[in-house]
Formats: sequence, structure tokens, C-alpha cells
Amino acid sequence: MTSVTPPESEVVANGNGDLFVRTCVAGKQVVGMSDGSSHTVSAVVAAPFAVASPWRVEFPPERGAPARIDLAELASWTTHSDPGVKYFSGTASYRTTFDLGAPPERLLLDLGDVQVMAEVVVNGKNLGVLWKPPFRVEVGDAVKQGRNDLELRITNLWPNRMIGDEEFPDDVKWMENAPYPVALPDWVTSKVPRDSPRITFSTRRTFKKGDPLLASGLLGPVRLIPQASVALQVRLTAGGGGTGEE
Repeated sequence: MTSVTPPESEVVANGNGDLFVRTCVAGKQVVGMSDGSSHTVSAVVAAPFAVASPWRVEFPPERGAPARIDLAELASWTTHSDPGVKYFSGTASYRTTFDLGAPPERLLLDLGDVQVMAEVVVNGKNLGVLWKPPFRVEVGDAVKQGRNDLELRITNLWPNRMIGDEEFPDDVKWMENAPYPVALPDWVTSKVPRDSPRITFSTRRTFKKGDPLLASGLLGPVRLIPQASVALQVRLTAGGGGTGEE
């Protein structure tokens, strides 16, 4: 096989070499084969639906953020009025629920835009980490009819918290003409408590107060996308092509 149109579809094979078009798009699908032939199938697929707000977002302790916030709409942490959320770096857990009728044959959870990584847990079942687009995972084995619990553990990068820490007075003496400390502070070398609202420390000063922040958190939209499998009347051959219609 060489291509499937539209691109929201893929061709898969079972252990017997039977081919199927797996798609989340209703209507006709055109499959191009490696031998130059093409085949058309038609799929009946339910429309995607949104996982609606509100979201409860829980932050870890000692990272400057409140223990919990509630979001009516998804947005970057950097737009939040609380500086602890605005400058947060680390992992926060988004929680919500959704109701489902009889689950379809296959169901994809699509997170939309994620900054930067997401660990997905549905009804207590960990479905792994998504670290690049598309932020999408099959959830059919984890969901059930009725109410479902969804947890998304979102992790961003360190620059935001380091930029936020520049709002506070220095507790490190820096070289005049270089971005390095004169010496490591006692609270690093002797492991004494740090008497500062700062959270981060680096042996190189990389950021300054007011530097641009990186978009962070779950931006969405979060959707559940039904997916159907349609038999393609072609069998897989040893060379990866098809034998033609049966």
C-alpha cells in the first residue's frame, strides 16, 4: 500500500493477511496500492464529540502553585492570574469525567495541543505517555458505558519557573562579567534550608525577569473520536503489496 485518502485513515493487516481501512472519517476512502491500483471503500463513522469542561487541575507541593485550580476553559498556564500557575514548571494533573453510551468498536482520545507531554489515565488504567503530535491514543479497552474518569498528567519545561524566580531577590552572588556564580551557595554545598521564595537554581544564569514564557499545559480541544474498520477486498502479499480484489 502506498497511500490512503483522506489522511485520517490507515491500512492495517491481521495475522491472516486480510487488510482493513481503519478510519475516523465517514464516507468514501481511496486506497492506493504499491502496484499502482486503487480501491475504494465506504465507512460509516459517528461524529467526534468534545470532552467538556470544567477541569480540576492539581499541582504538586513546593513548586509555587496552589494545590488546585478549576478551569472553565482550557488555556495556557502562562495566562493565569496566579503567579504560581503562570510560572509553574513540572507536572500537573487535569481531571474530569465524561459520559459514554455503548462504546464504539474503537475510540480515540485526541488531546489537541499539549505543551509539552501528557500521560493518559482512563478509569485508573495508564495508557502511556504522549510526547509529540498528534497527541492521540486508543482508549477502547479502558472506557465503559456510563461515567468515565479521565486524568491527564501534563508536564512542561523549566524556563517558565526560572523566569518567574527572577521576580525575587537574588540569593546567589554572580560574577560581574559572566553568567556564573562566584561560588555555590551554602544551601547547595551544606544542604542547609534555603531562605528564599525561589524554587529553581542553575549554575548558569540563562533567563532574566520579563523574558517570554513558553505556552504550557493542556490547550486542547480534547475530543473523543470514534473509529471504524472497513474490510478491504485485498490480501497482503509477502512483498507488502496486495493480491488484488477477491
